Amino acid sequence: MTPTTKPRNIRLLASFFTVSSWTLVSRVMGFVRDIMIAAFFGAGPVAEAFQVAFALPNMFRRFFAEGAFNMAFVPMFSKNWNQARMPASSPKMPWQDWPPC
Repeated sequence: MTPTTKPRNIRLLASFFTVSSWTLVSRVMGFVRDIMIAAFFGAGPVAEAFQVAFALPNMFRRFFAEGAFNMAFVPMFSKNWNQARMPASSPKMPWQDWPPC
């Protein structure tokens, strides 16, 4: 084992435990939030409306901000968009890929 390998493994474990611990804290706080909402609203249509009001923005955040949508959609869209702009008979030149937008 080289001297540079050990600190890298330690940093990886420290980062893993940091992310894991903050994820656990986030889950516990979300559970506490749900208990408080249930205590305040009770069970009924108002509580359901409140849950849906939180669920929809969170779903859109997951799709667009956290990269799942971007990683799946943007490469396919840009490839199809570039193919649609370029006639089939013209060869593609190397400089046509830059800028990639």
